[in-house]
This record gives sequence, C-alpha cells and structure tokens, in this order.
Amino acid sequence: MLNTEGLNVDWLAIIDTWHEERCGVILVSGEVVELPNRHTQPKNNFRMLSEDVDNVAGDIVSTWHSHTIKNYNLSLNDYYCFKSLPHLSHYIISIKGVACYQAQDDKVMNLNRRDF
Repeated sequence: MLNTEGLNVDWLAIIDTWHEERCGVILVSGEVVELPNRHTQPKNNFRMLSEDVDNVAGDIVSTWHSHTIKNYNLSLNDYYCFKSLPHLSHYIISIKGVACYQAQDDKVMNLNRRDF
C-alpha cells in the first residue's frame, strides 16, 4: 500500500540526534513508531528485527530510517531492503529532508521528497 503521509511528519522533532541511524515503522493510523536499531554498526546502518516489528500493534504501511549524512539517497543496502518489502513504502530522513521510496516492477522508485 502506498503511503506518502510520512512526508508530512515533523521528523526534526522526532529525530533529535543524528549520531546514529534510527528506524521504525509508520502505521495506517499515521502513528510513527520507533524501534531499536539492532545493527552492530548503527552509525551508518540500521537493522530492525522481525521480533520487534511483530510486537507493533497496528497495521504497518511504511518503514523509516534516518541517515547520519546530509542526504536521503538510498544506499545499496536500502535498495535491497526496499525491494524485499514491495508492499510497503519506505522513508529515508536526513538533516536535508525526507524521501519516500517504493519498489515497483523490480525497481525502487523515489516517489516524492520534501526538503526541510
């Protein structure tokens, strides 16, 4: 399900530090849920465990994670992650802004973006 509501979230109020990547999901209600970043190198990577995601109450329509660098371009790891979850939209948030991606027809497309 395509969800571009994440473009309207006040991400700067949620992400108060840019020292490590943060991550989570967005529910169909619009609620932003932060989950623990379980990656062993969280400065420039993120990993959500299925156990953490399974404990979220509500219907998930999007994933989100932050970048510690100044862009919201997807990395190769982001690309493969997004391709593996084509039923969800995906947000990358940086100090520069937020971008929405979704896998479509074996590609990952940048659907929209908003600069801060």
